[in-house]
Amino acid sequence: MVNLRHYLCLIAFVLALPLHAQSSDNGDGTFTNPVIWTDMPDPDVVQVGDTFYMVTTSMHMMPGVTLVSSTDLVNWQFAANVVPRIDDDPLFDLMGGNRYARGQWATALRHWGGRFHVLFTSNSGGTFIYSSPTMQGPWQRTTLYAGPWSPYNDRYTPLYEQDHGDGASHHVLYDPGFLVDNDGRVYVVHGNSVNYITELDPQTLQAKAPARVLYHAHRTGLEGNRPYHIGDYYYVICTYGGSQTGNVTCLRSRSLDGPWEEREVMCQGARWGHHHILQACLIPLASGQTWAMAFADMGELGRIPHLVPVHWLDGWPVFGDWAEGTLTLRKPLVRAGQTEPDARPAQPTLATSDDFSSPQLGLQWQFNHNPDPRHYSLTERPGHLRLHALRAPQAVPRGVAYQLPSQYVGGGEDMLRSSIEVSTSAPLLMARNTITQRLFGPYSCATARVDVSHLRMGDCAGLAVLNIPYATLSISRTSRGLTLSQVTGDNQREQHHASVGLLSVQAHELWLRAEVDGIAGTATFSYSFDGDRFQPLGPTFTMHYDGSYFVGNRFALFCYSNTRNRGGYIDIDSFDVQVSPLFRRHVASGTELQAEWTDALWRTECRWSAAPDGSIRNQDVAFTADGGLVAFRSLAVEGDLRRIGFTLRNVSTRRTFIELKDADTGLVLATADLPEPSASYSTLWAPLSQPLVSGHRLELRIWGHDWDTPWQGEVLVDKIQFE
Repeated sequence: MVNLRHYLCLIAFVLALPLHAQSSDNGDGTFTNPVIWTDMPDPDVVQVGDTFYMVTTSMHMMPGVTLVSSTDLVNWQFAANVVPRIDDDPLFDLMGGNRYARGQWATALRHWGGRFHVLFTSNSGGTFIYSSPTMQGPWQRTTLYAGPWSPYNDRYTPLYEQDHGDGASHHVLYDPGFLVDNDGRVYVVHGNSVNYITELDPQTLQAKAPARVLYHAHRTGLEGNRPYHIGDYYYVICTYGGSQTGNVTCLRSRSLDGPWEEREVMCQGARWGHHHILQACLIPLASGQTWAMAFADMGELGRIPHLVPVHWLDGWPVFGDWAEGTLTLRKPLVRAGQTEPDARPAQPTLATSDDFSSPQLGLQWQFNHNPDPRHYSLTERPGHLRLHALRAPQAVPRGVAYQLPSQYVGGGEDMLRSSIEVSTSAPLLMARNTITQRLFGPYSCATARVDVSHLRMGDCAGLAVLNIPYATLSISRTSRGLTLSQVTGDNQREQHHASVGLLSVQAHELWLRAEVDGIAGTATFSYSFDGDRFQPLGPTFTMHYDGSYFVGNRFALFCYSNTRNRGGYIDIDSFDVQVSPLFRRHVASGTELQAEWTDALWRTECRWSAAPDGSIRNQDVAFTADGGLVAFRSLAVEGDLRRIGFTLRNVSTRRTFIELKDADTGLVLATADLPEPSASYSTLWAPLSQPLVSGHRLELRIWGHDWDTPWQGEVLVDKIQFE
């Protein structure tokens, strides 16, 4: 698989494929989740005219508060980064510390009075609403609460109210959601475990009265508040947080005064072992359909949006399609009177690649913490992004003081400290103007064309896969000249794994490449002197995702100095990203289909596998009920295939068999009895009774032989093979 992805990445550049991330739109009126396979958590969606807008969380990345837009909920493009920087806290300038995992948290988005409004908490700086008549701005900030605080203060205690001497109560609003009611009144539902409601003045955007308790959750962790008034009921869509224990939860009441009922409305995996669909928002459509945008924790690439249908049952929203899982689904009917989904992508997908020909950075780019605009440029060398090397870490200038209130919310002392202690031996995490963009799954290949001839002694620049830990292709200038190295590091230290010397002529034009496997959670690095032949450098890097960083792994370009306040610079001519699909749709002799690479999961779930499968991280599909199903669509069959193999482990069932069926014709194509329960995996081969037909839906099920005894137990299916 690694060789195949490398080959696809090379071919993409040769053929000059479109410079956009792969779309989840299948072009036939269906799409396949994840709808946007990248780190865009905590979604909130609003429709204005014919356009849908979604806000997501970007934490410490600046400009922050990313908004994307779509006309069909499937094909999205960047619309805005609302907040250019956070100037209330010197640690966002990486002066004396950092703000990893802080900054913008879950954001509410609504439109009223002719303006867009986004509300979020910065857990080191306060609570703000940014408002604008258009996506392009200008965005005007309104402060609801200023000062450092712990976002968990709502969790177990009554809402903190600080008297500023102006007769108003200033609230901390954790995980907020806007409710613009039918009478025009505006509310915010917020909190964790104890959930509150605060009414805002729709013009001044300030609290009209103290917050009051809305609901006491039956256990801790209820957050992600998204309120709605639909029909006779008020609803709050929320979640009990936690990637392995979370779910989508709904509160329901006929009045904002209660009483409130609670029900779990979705608890279903989405192609990722032991993880569930979590925080979500409802999207009522003019066609009468209701959909939801939700995210699932999906490992190293972060928290990934999924678009799921919502069905109404006895006044409750039920999330997901129980017949098809949350994978390949018909696109939403977004317009009044629409009866069939659009069969072609409606608009460009999210931009990734950049030739830096514009005098403004593309909206896909975000800096690690606040940028310093004096030390990067798109005009000093037109057609290039120039990053100047600043000292990392930087000393705190004299006269810079932390202006902190004498009183602040409980837990605020912890918010005053640097988020992560970073050693001087790991300077990348404290380097200014490191510019990043999200990784796209399942497989991303990024190539930067750079000129490093102007680096000075002690400078270091290059391409990174950024998180904690991180890995880089770094070019450094020492007394021996320029050296290209593959480096890994965390917040304590760096380790050099492999290096090559660079000739002076090679420094003027160098290609750096990082290939990311979002399924296995790994990255590999290579370089080239001609943009054609790439040489691997260093070992495979295993990515991680951790709450102390709270952002998925990203591609990053960096330039810093270890020795001087201002060093040389790097010029980036282009940054090309290609995204490969989950698996090839061609089936031929020797083809292997991983069981989880499916279009539908029904009464099954993905689990991490113990089956030996080379060096990649692997999953199984676990069948635990009679008739559990996985299905494949749109396969292109090549050659005369005679038999099919199922690699599986029967954990605990007896008298069960596996069946492959052509759902379009109703014909059973192959069956095989499962072996007795075992601790090991085996491959069962069965002859095909009929030829496979391209484009037909293939369904794989496990059944029990005994018609009057539903089988109990578990079967793990790893992969399917063809000969």
